Amino acid sequence: MKAWIVVIICAFAFNVKAQIIVANKDLEGVSCCQHGGGTMDSMEIVSYCAIPYFSLCEGYVGVYTYGSFNQDVYPKDPYEGDTYISLRLGPGSWAGSISTKLPCYLHSGKKYTMTLWAAFAMTPILLDTIQMQTLVIWGNSDSCFRIEKLWESGQIDTGWHQYTAILTPKLQDYEYIHFRIGLSDVESRFLSLDALSDIYPFNANDVTATIQDTAFAKANSTCIELSATANITTYDTVYWQDAAGNKIADGFNGGTVCPDSSTYYVIAMRDSVQDCAGIWWSYDTVKVAVNTGTAVATPAGSEAYGVNIFPNPATNSINIKSGANLMQQVSICDINGKVLFIQLTSQKTQTQIILEGIVQTQGVYIAEVTFTNGLKQRIKFLKQ
Repeated sequence: MKAWIVVIICAFAFNVKAQIIVANKDLEGVSCCQHGGGTMDSMEIVSYCAIPYFSLCEGYVGVYTYGSFNQDVYPKDPYEGDTYISLRLGPGSWAGSISTKLPCYLHSGKKYTMTLWAAFAMTPILLDTIQMQTLVIWGNSDSCFRIEKLWESGQIDTGWHQYTAILTPKLQDYEYIHFRIGLSDVESRFLSLDALSDIYPFNANDVTATIQDTAFAKANSTCIELSATANITTYDTVYWQDAAGNKIADGFNGGTVCPDSSTYYVIAMRDSVQDCAGIWWSYDTVKVAVNTGTAVATPAGSEAYGVNIFPNPATNSINIKSGANLMQQVSICDINGKVLFIQLTSQKTQTQIILEGIVQTQGVYIAEVTFTNGLKQRIKFLKQ
């Protein structure tokens, strides 16, 4: 059983923001129309506009600025800011790539999420030749040495589209990440990249409920012993709670529970050691289905904490829907964690927020949901 949610709070001066900052995430550099390249055969690097905090690793990397060199290149405009980069997959092993150092490590066995914007880039006359092109994010041991493929996109389409990368290191911790073209056909050699997001941890994966999901008949008066283990020792908080959010036990052993109806129990653990990504929370859930004599009802499990936000990107409003847990409050924050708006939800599982008067400009914002049991979840959305 896997835990999958991390408690994150809108950041104030006295709170830890659970995110890894990507320096120069909009890839802005010195405005220029120069580009790396040379001839297509030699792939010599004859010029390159440096991107602050990013290293040129190999092959062809172009830096395109709106209104200068890229008049005949599709897409013409950057998604955000004035500049975007173009990675090229050339003949043989040549492949343009860039790398950046993170302020703290991506830890092995933990999950992270980030978003980015990418587009297939080629002169318009060749747009109909696209077959397959992907973007790959690697974990690096230094600025350019690739060790582990952490994520690969599906086919990159024409025009700017947002992609969500789920990064889960398995081999080791990584302080560097590396962006490189993956699969490509003969013609689809250019990939435009812009507007990276910061990296958010959302799964600590450190606590595992020993008892498995179970089902029994009410007539049997069956009870179960709740217990769990963890693969770390650096924790300061462990507790069990029931479906209503009531704490029923501290520590890994939750005692004996004898439910009368289908329900679930949650074990929560907080890591006492924080890095620049903040403090890690771990959760695991035990589902208990009770047959009352007619049918076995399926209880809501860990998906009760899942929050969906739509439409995303948003224009005039957003809808926020949770699983089974009731929402008590929704806060809208800017990307730096500043609270812009708070709405009480009257213990609902779905609510709508009108963005007019709250969000004035386009960009990335955060919706923070506080459940009636005190847990929180945070999800980003784009305002167009």
